[in-house]
Amino acid sequence: MNLDSIMKDLENTSDPKMIHAMQNRFPHLKVLGIPLGTIRPMAKKIGMNHHLGLSLYQTMCVEAMFLGSMIMDPKQLSITDFEMLAMHAQSTTLMDQGLFPLFQNSPLYEDILNSWYLSQNEHLRYAGYVLYSSYFRTYPLEHMNLQLGKKVLVTIKNELMNEPLPIQNAMNNAVVMAGLHVPDLVDLAIEVALHIGYVLPRVKKNQCNIQSAHDYIIRYITQPNYSRVAKLKAKS
Repeated sequence: MNLDSIMKDLENTSDPKMIHAMQNRFPHLKVLGIPLGTIRPMAKKIGMNHHLGLSLYQTMCVEAMFLGSMIMDPKQLSITDFEMLAMHAQSTTLMDQGLFPLFQNSPLYEDILNSWYLSQNEHLRYAGYVLYSSYFRTYPLEHMNLQLGKKVLVTIKNELMNEPLPIQNAMNNAVVMAGLHVPDLVDLAIEVALHIGYVLPRVKKNQCNIQSAHDYIIRYITQPNYSRVAKLKAKS
């Protein structure tokens, strides 16, 4: 399979009814209206093909970008490659729904965590905070850099109101994940959540979104299905 044939397959699978709803989530990218559930079997059929994945990602078509992210080899990606991926994602859910596994499985993961949340580029800052949400939620606690986690939370406390809305939401979610999943960061996460208060959602208020990090932490911190902190308490 080559780039042209895959793009034709994607275009033939396009659903005009889904395009409008998806375009709101990816305003600066081409959208075909194809659910991820349709794209994943395509990725499985293609298998790992790093160079094809990069070519698909650079089409700036959302579905091709998701597909490309699924067939790239994270160990072949340089810092420059990762910067391209994050900037092309345009501060959208491509970061957490498509790209995160590439970052997580790269030997450059910790270097990126250490730097991007302080980047001058807003798409890299957004990506950095998205990565921290997943880091707090899934990273083994025994290997987690708690001092860096505290530094990130303090940065959120001091800088959130100066950031554009997408980054505010990514920051807010990182606070929630720290509060729900890292026992040693719960108190600081609650302190930061109370300080930043309510953050306007990126989507309509009747959709699933986090507005108050504090409310979200308090609601779920005792529920093992949603909180690693609660799960650990239940085992002790």
